[in-house]
Amino acid sequence: MARWRGNQEAAVVVAGLLTANAVVHANPGPLGDRRCIGLRLAVTEADELLIDVSDPLPQFPDFAAAAAGECGRGLWQVARLGCDLSWFLTDDGDGKVVRARMTVGPVPA
Repeated sequence: MARWRGNQEAAVVVAGLLTANAVVHANPGPLGDRRCIGLRLAVTEADELLIDVSDPLPQFPDFAAAAAGECGRGLWQVARLGCDLSWFLTDDGDGKVVRARMTVGPVPA
């Protein structure tokens, strides 16, 4: 992320919110359980920051409502920071990834 020219403070907040959501809602289980939550950051050629948080649950039935703030506030806060939100299954289909795409530019107030 250090080479991304966007708002780094907002990106840290987004990463924290997405990770906290995964911990609370995906419930990775007790210590020793092989399921885990992952965080991946990548900068695209178009200078967008991709923040991916993976978890062991392969479904997200209320994604649109969560992003709109109709059930919870975490994803809504991420969207209000100017992120484009999406989710998709992991390559093995045993979990999902929630992605926030951030562009360089001002963060909405």
